[in-house]
Amino acid sequence: MGKKTVRDNFLVEVEPRGPGDYGCCSISGKQRTEAESEAICQEIAEDIRRHVDNLPSWRGRGVTVTWDSHEVCEHCGAPWTEGDAPHNGGCCAEDCKVFYEFEDVA
Repeated sequence: MGKKTVRDNFLVEVEPRGPGDYGCCSISGKQRTEAESEAICQEIAEDIRRHVDNLPSWRGRGVTVTWDSHEVCEHCGAPWTEGDAPHNGGCCAEDCKVFYEFEDVA
């Protein structure tokens, strides 16, 4: 017999409206902070819990807020490329200062 793909663990994913998306029109260039994004998602999750039947009573009552995470330079926001190093390979002037301070100590 050949290989068969079985689908299981079905989930429903809800994505909040993007910043600047007002339904009837959209304004580009708008951004949300991390805290604003989490608050909006928590509000949506609570609304779903309140208005939707047949959700399990465990694990956040069937609705959880999750997110992806990735490391960036705290100074300029560039993607982190240096593993566990305290500096990011000179992505910006502030990172270079950290690099030279680290090298002086080592």
